[in-house]
Amino acid sequence: MVQYHPLTPSRSEIRVLTLLGGKPEDDVKCTLGIVSLDEKPEFAALSYVWGDASIKKPITVDGETFEVTINLNDALRALRQRRESRTLWVDAICINQTDTEEKNTQIPLMGRLYSEASSVVVWMGPLSRNMELAISWAQTYVAKTYNQASTYWLKLDAKAKFSKTAKREKDWATLGALEGFWEVMSLSYWSRMWTFQEFRLPPQEPICQCGHMTFYASSMLGQAEEALVTAGQEALFKFGALAKTWSGRPLTDEEGQMADDFIAANKRIKAKSNFARQNSIVSLTNARSDWRTYESPLLYLLMATAERQCFDAHDKMYALYGLVPAAQEAIPVDYKMPLRDLAVETAAFLIKHERGALIWSSFGLRDGRLSGAPEFPSWMPDFTDAERISPRVHRAKERVAECLCRWDEAPAAEIVDDLTTVRLWARKLGPIQVIHRFEGGHDGMLKQVRRLVQQSSNDLLQQHPKLSIRKPENLGARMASMCFNHGGRRFDFDVDSLLEALRYDDPPDLPADNTITQCWYMIESVSKLLAGKALFLVENRSFGIGLGDMQDGDVLVIPPQVRHPLVLTKNSSDGYLRMVGTAIVDGVMNSTFLDDELVKSIENQALEEFLIH
Repeated sequence: MVQYHPLTPSRSEIRVLTLLGGKPEDDVKCTLGIVSLDEKPEFAALSYVWGDASIKKPITVDGETFEVTINLNDALRALRQRRESRTLWVDAICINQTDTEEKNTQIPLMGRLYSEASSVVVWMGPLSRNMELAISWAQTYVAKTYNQASTYWLKLDAKAKFSKTAKREKDWATLGALEGFWEVMSLSYWSRMWTFQEFRLPPQEPICQCGHMTFYASSMLGQAEEALVTAGQEALFKFGALAKTWSGRPLTDEEGQMADDFIAANKRIKAKSNFARQNSIVSLTNARSDWRTYESPLLYLLMATAERQCFDAHDKMYALYGLVPAAQEAIPVDYKMPLRDLAVETAAFLIKHERGALIWSSFGLRDGRLSGAPEFPSWMPDFTDAERISPRVHRAKERVAECLCRWDEAPAAEIVDDLTTVRLWARKLGPIQVIHRFEGGHDGMLKQVRRLVQQSSNDLLQQHPKLSIRKPENLGARMASMCFNHGGRRFDFDVDSLLEALRYDDPPDLPADNTITQCWYMIESVSKLLAGKALFLVENRSFGIGLGDMQDGDVLVIPPQVRHPLVLTKNSSDGYLRMVGTAIVDGVMNSTFLDDELVKSIENQALEEFLIH
């Protein structure tokens, strides 16, 4: 068993790994040493994904057997030099992973470690043939850095000038490169918590290594993305055009094989691009964006990493400490802290030190928050449930009118010392009355929307005689806009196009680039987001759509600093309010139907205090 000698936290001591030289077939051998970060030691920090911790391979550390994951074993073999040793920092070996107290002192040093390392090497794993094509394509045609891998493309270019067969060979290779690009974008490296800060902290961009190939992610893949996607689409178009010339006659064996290969490649590229686009980092050009320019840096980072994974749930917070030292100072690393306490402390930090009210427009609230004995306060967000992925948060493209969001004085929300109660200041729009709950699949949802859009205000109010609706003359258009204002992406369809597209049960028999056709597909994608939500009327004659937990008598409020109004409900047992969720409200959202008169009347209201458990 490897003997871990104690570290001195007051000297900011860390262990470094000396990777001894060797031939490819040799076993991996290393030694451990202790250095102080205060003395500016030279070492390369390794950024990588542990991989499956249940499958391990032995290496030798200080003459003793030490088991590491397969991915780390591959990384050490790839980074090892033949004759010279190499000094690295590798978390799985340099930190005693069985010593919680040591982890509590080493994790706070991660910010310095990756910022002050001589270099940071990103190990992305083994190299596929398609990934090799993608990297070499980008190096050849975008970065203009020529090496041994570039000769493949340069030779193809030369042969393609004189040969149709060579042209076709290059088109196939380009499709392989495009497929490889999406493979790189789909690597697990981009979906883990710790790698998020490890890629951002170094002053100079880390060197990425995939198998034997090294590259810079931002210049090689980030800048190459558009060019490679365009080249791949051109290659697909060429094969598609060629296939059209074969129609109406039997195919030769060669043509049949080419057609099958083309269809298979097209399917693989679509599947891999769809998978990659679901990753937390969609564009590598943003992978090192400066978080320090944000007014609420921790809030931004929590949103950016909501979908990322980690072995220990504490690391959803601790893996960001290198980027937000103020949070580390306020909530010291403690792996013995109950996860509930860490989550509440994090929310309290955001409310105290950042634009706290934004958390309710950025994350979904937790399930069970309105139960008799909830584990968390009702206002406590779920930091794994971010705006762009959550069915429990409105993804409306319009936000509350700017004048209602403005807040230049004290915070719009405060956390009470016991960390269970939030004091919120907001303008009260009044109690609500739920008039419809959206249920069913796509077809059922469209029928419900059509019925609501076609219903006149008189028909609607006959069912609710004590209420009235402002400006009933264009209620249908406003209702349609409200129902499809849940998409995360902006769209530029006018209301007339929206109403026209809503008439069709199936895609209209119109050109694909026709506005009505495009609008119909937008409706199809957005309508599912209505499921589980509720349509309500407000005492101030507005209407809105909110999360399905809301009930008659709940109160609609607009605090400053939020993007969407909030719905609160009173708890009969203790008299405090509970937070139900967010809503979008007709007339107060910054959209086509913004009502200046209504907004002005709300702006003139005094802020009221609400105590929320």
